[in-house]
Amino acid sequence: MNTFPTYLKPESVNKFNEIFINNQLSLLRIDIVDTLLSRKTENEYVDLTSYIRRGLTTCNFEPIIIELNTLGWKCSFSFNNTALFIYINDIPPNCFTETIDINKTSLF
Repeated sequence: MNTFPTYLKPESVNKFNEIFINNQLSLLRIDIVDTLLSRKTENEYVDLTSYIRRGLTTCNFEPIIIELNTLGWKCSFSFNNTALFIYINDIPPNCFTETIDINKTSLF
């Protein structure tokens, strides 16, 4: 970042939470792309711990899951919702939860 964003003004303080969540989701998308491009097997997952520590919840991740499903990926949360597995066909053996199918069920 070369300069501060224009929204970082006192009059925007009431929108900071929404802006924060959107910024975190942008960073998560970058994490997901980096993970998918660099991983060796589908056993590797995206660690959500840092996002959860910043206050995001599984509800905040719903748009990400929808986007990935639309692109043809299957997704599953594991390890008490702190890991996101993204895979093509079969759920990885080290993922200990059910598949998230946004089209068949509500996440929350």
